[in-house]
Amino acid sequence: MAAGVLGGLSALPFDEAQDRLVAAFEAVGDVFSQYTLLVELSADLEPLTDEEKEAATLVGKCQSQVWVLAGDPAGFGPAAPLRADSDTLIVRGVLCCMLALLEGRTADEIGRARFDFVQRTELKDAFSDERLNGFSAIERTIKHVVAATATEGGEYGD
Repeated sequence: MAAGVLGGLSALPFDEAQDRLVAAFEAVGDVFSQYTLLVELSADLEPLTDEEKEAATLVGKCQSQVWVLAGDPAGFGPAAPLRADSDTLIVRGVLCCMLALLEGRTADEIGRARFDFVQRTELKDAFSDERLNGFSAIERTIKHVVAATATEGGEYGD
């Protein structure tokens, strides 16, 4: 089930992709099943190496350690390549969802994206306010990293 949840999201407009993700979480059932799905999805997130973690941006205001890394925009077309990792499985699952929603999108599209899939599912009840605020910090960091990388190298994909 986990692998199929994220398939095809990049082909949809962001809001529609996020709606589909919410529907997939709702389809698995209660909050425990949704939480389990996030843990399963965490296995699909390729971990960063220690060297990459040093080069990555460590997200502040998170209970967990979270790193966000933008790849070299050259050779990736208009899409903003991103990688991320966390020391917590559940956060890795959320990161996996975020990256799947952003896959193939331009820096401009990422700048306009608003993640609310956790708040639109029963998962919101499984996380403390501090953890939910941490997800917002991850979103801000992703946007900052993408914008900074796009600025350094010109428009993404140039």
